[in-house]
Amino acid sequence: MKLAAFIGFLYLMLCGNALAAIDAACYFTFYQTKNMQCIDTLVIGNPPGFNTMHIPQEEMVGFLAELFSNYPQQREHVLNKDGVLSNKNLYVEALFRAGLVKEAAAYAKANDISQDQYKNLIPISLLKPDSDTAIPGILIGAYRASGNKEYITRILNNFVTADDARVSDAFRIALTMDVFGCCNISKAPVHQKTMAKAVCKKYGCGPESDPGSNRNFSRTMVLSGSYFYIHALAQNDGNIKEILSDFFNKNDHLKQLLTSEENAYSSYAASLKDSEKNDNPDILKSLAIYENLGSAKDFMDSIKMH
Repeated sequence: MKLAAFIGFLYLMLCGNALAAIDAACYFTFYQTKNMQCIDTLVIGNPPGFNTMHIPQEEMVGFLAELFSNYPQQREHVLNKDGVLSNKNLYVEALFRAGLVKEAAAYAKANDISQDQYKNLIPISLLKPDSDTAIPGILIGAYRASGNKEYITRILNNFVTADDARVSDAFRIALTMDVFGCCNISKAPVHQKTMAKAVCKKYGCGPESDPGSNRNFSRTMVLSGSYFYIHALAQNDGNIKEILSDFFNKNDHLKQLLTSEENAYSSYAASLKDSEKNDNPDILKSLAIYENLGSAKDFMDSIKMH
């Protein structure tokens, strides 16, 4: 994966979900309101409503899977609507993710849709994020439909099985997006490229012909994107804020890693501003330690020297 493609991937993983339009307010509050009129708003149209509202497809799969599982009447209402093929394919995937295999097979057959790419999908009840970039979105979508806190906890549990270095790097990548500007990656292109190169070198964002390398890289990006997005959601969702707080309170070691990276992030942001005013080579050396994924301790020690 070339550097430009990696930066684009970084943008989509960490910022793509932040682009959801406020017009989709009923989607964001559905688990609280159970406003069934929202369903028609989301699925009607060509392109469908969720498309025009910029809700990621993975989230809609999770949302519909949970809806189909918990609300049979709404499931029939949606599936009986005339719609474009893209919608129908989405419904087949959602039915399989809901574990409704017979219903999925019947709907696919009735609409002349091949099941080959869907029939081996793992249902939401068993989904756990690892290196698959789609899974966090699916689980968040399921949470949107039900308010089931387990789905968010499952995403966070991915940190528990990751090694310390990867966790720290994932926190750093996510936190640093606030410096560069989530939706304006070019704000600090030199520093962004330095970190991108470091991540590529350490985790191997290699060609598709090297699946082991890509899995290693993707695992780190799934962790980064998960923390960035869940932390952002917590600002407006009290349930998620509570889940996030409880998770780190129960995982003291992870909390220490996060606190260390948050402290380093604060110093980095301040140093980055200083570097814009003062071309001090010592400051640039300190920034380089941080951007090249050096340890938070080494970076902080370097900062203290000037």
